[in-house]
Amino acid sequence: MKCAYHPSYQVALPPGHPFPMSKYLLLKDRLLAEGILETDDILQPEPLDDETLELVHTREYLAKLASSGLSAAEQRRLGLPWSEALWQRSRLASAGTLMAARAALDRGLAGNLAGGTHHAFADHAEGFCVLNDVAIAVRKLQAERRIERVAIIDLDVHQGNGTAAIFAADDDVFTFSMHGERNYPLAKMRSSLDVPLEDGVGDVEYLEALQRHLPTVLDRANADLVFYLAGVDVAAGDRYGKLALTEEGIRQRDRWVIEAVRKLGLPLSIVLAGGYAATRARTAELHAHVFREAAAYERGRLEANAQPPIHVGQQPQRPDHQELDVLEEGWPLAFDGVADELANPSDHEQDHADAPQRHGLPLIDLIDRPQEDEQQGQSARRQANAQKRVIQQCAEDGDAAPVRRRVQRPNAGGKRQRPQQPEDAPGNHRHANPMQRLVGVVAVAVAVVIEPLFGRAHDGLRYSFDGFDSNAPGTIVVAPLDPKS
Repeated sequence: MKCAYHPSYQVALPPGHPFPMSKYLLLKDRLLAEGILETDDILQPEPLDDETLELVHTREYLAKLASSGLSAAEQRRLGLPWSEALWQRSRLASAGTLMAARAALDRGLAGNLAGGTHHAFADHAEGFCVLNDVAIAVRKLQAERRIERVAIIDLDVHQGNGTAAIFAADDDVFTFSMHGERNYPLAKMRSSLDVPLEDGVGDVEYLEALQRHLPTVLDRANADLVFYLAGVDVAAGDRYGKLALTEEGIRQRDRWVIEAVRKLGLPLSIVLAGGYAATRARTAELHAHVFREAAAYERGRLEANAQPPIHVGQQPQRPDHQELDVLEEGWPLAFDGVADELANPSDHEQDHADAPQRHGLPLIDLIDRPQEDEQQGQSARRQANAQKRVIQQCAEDGDAAPVRRRVQRPNAGGKRQRPQQPEDAPGNHRHANPMQRLVGVVAVAVAVVIEPLFGRAHDGLRYSFDGFDSNAPGTIVVAPLDPKS
């Protein structure tokens, strides 16, 4: 398979900086040593020109990058100190992703040994990400009319907020992010499909979620090209990951994505995204798995005897790394607000309070930490009492207990459309007596008026404020649920 790489992917950083910059060279050398890549498989990019970069990024932002114009606060948000080498590296890595995408269109499968800088917005940098390489590749190929529709499968542990924001109004680009719910970035943009995961999720739960959602993503995207951000910060023990996938789990994840995309005949372009293992060599080893699986698929060697058996959930024996590049804990945060926020997200909630105003886009969620103040406690008691009254009244009248009712999200006219129910459907109270109707009105008022004021759910009562229910996306629950259900 063809992969893009340039020696200038690696730039010097201050001693002890947590970003594993040397992983790119280590990954390339490892793939060559194993025979996954041959020397003539390496594609060397040239820096992208301003015209191409301006397909995604603003002229003002690019001018700052080109002229050392980033303020101290902007460098802190980026997490990297500006340098001419960093600016050159960012244009090269973005060119590598574009080159890999073109190779994928021609050959079916290709990769970039860098890229996946999904926190970069059109007008600013965040989270170690200067330019949004995947967005640039998409826009350039669309401009060349080589593609129309794209799917972006982002399995980095951190949500691709920049990518989601850039394509928020573009129905031709389907953005799918499966990420840690309580991890960086605190303020998350809305992707086409977001799958948040709790801290500590391991192989089984992770792979079940991926298996459940990936076919839907590919079906809905109807894509001409697929990008896969194969972040390995989902691994157990990752400095900033908070999930618990084993090495075998990561291999299975990568294999599933590659098989699902390629069996549909879709071109697939692979980029690295994040990974912060204990050493740079360990990070490179984890990144190598997706290219091993891609090469195996391309060569038709996915039979059981071609790879060691994978026992999902079993923690493998770790190799003994002797190199002296272990990430230092004492990195001074003069530039790096990112590392501090990754390690201590709860300390930075106020940093994102103005995110809706900054981006002009809806947030998917803020990290939700329990805060049981008196006002919320009173709301919970009112809801619980309302539910009990409904259930008790139905029992006294010999009627069925209320069931979930769903109301579609507002249509263009701003009115909610209630789905039709049979006359004898359980919970259909159109023929209820006046008392039942009064109690029902009170329950609905609690659900859609009082609860949104606090935006929380309590004591087994589940309401959805922004129109999303965990079991049925796009719906709003407007009647309380039985706590036993």
